Amino acid sequence: MSGEQERARELGRIPITASIVGVQKAATSTMHAMLVRHRLVAPTFQNDPARQERNWHFANKELHFFDDEERDWSAPDYSHYYGSRMQEQQTIAVDATPSYVMWPGALARMRAYNPDMLLVASFRDPIERAFSQWSMGRGQRNPYPEFRDAIEQFDDESMLDHVPPGAGRWSVHRRSMVIRGLYGAQLVRGLAQFPREQWLMLNFSEWVRDYTAALDAITDHLGLHRFRRYPPLGHNPTPEEHTGVPPTADDIERLVARYADDLTLFEQLSGLDVSSWPTRRIATGSMPAEELADKFARRFVPSS
Repeated sequence: MSGEQERARELGRIPITASIVGVQKAATSTMHAMLVRHRLVAPTFQNDPARQERNWHFANKELHFFDDEERDWSAPDYSHYYGSRMQEQQTIAVDATPSYVMWPGALARMRAYNPDMLLVASFRDPIERAFSQWSMGRGQRNPYPEFRDAIEQFDDESMLDHVPPGAGRWSVHRRSMVIRGLYGAQLVRGLAQFPREQWLMLNFSEWVRDYTAALDAITDHLGLHRFRRYPPLGHNPTPEEHTGVPPTADDIERLVARYADDLTLFEQLSGLDVSSWPTRRIATGSMPAEELADKFARRFVPSS
């Protein structure tokens, strides 16, 4: 065995006791990437024993354990859900799968696994979040339709309560583009599983403004000492330029109407101040829908 392989030997396994549960496109990848650089946080690995024998393969944060519909949830096997202690000082392992807060039954399954789980959830303006998911999806093998068509096609609120029969994870991911922004409805379900004191709820806008303060809040919540040197922010992989038809002010107004009541519920449940979010500002008349539409339109380039 080479020196590098010897250094990669697993010293033991650590139960996962904390999870970044949402939401997608709200810096969850960055948060997890920073956390695993903390000296007390053990990594999690994909369950691939053959690869692990030859070369440790770090998970790219998302274990997708509790949103796996192929598992037998009547008698779940948790043996593959763990962190790998690679250094003696590591004491905690953290999952980070941002679909958990939205996925039907995921948090109930997590509660059955460990009712004392500590949860972190980052929330972003729902229209900006939807546009960011759409932006990412435009570059995939089966690209999303134009934004106007996507907000019409991918708005099935029943998916908060059940996964459609035969729907795979990526199908649900795509078809839930709009409902992922119904944070109030998701928190009603989430707080029925875990009490508020086990949640740390973050405002993505504040993360962007001062990520070190938000990172301090996360380490405090998880019972870890704060970073002495903060890891640098990573690159955002979401595409910056698009072709096609930009969202119009009418599209924005449609989404504002979709989210307005739920956003009020979310603010009451979370305690977060969302007054600066474009959705709230447009709903209250302090920002024209055209302003957000113009912001998105600047991301589009003419077709070649």
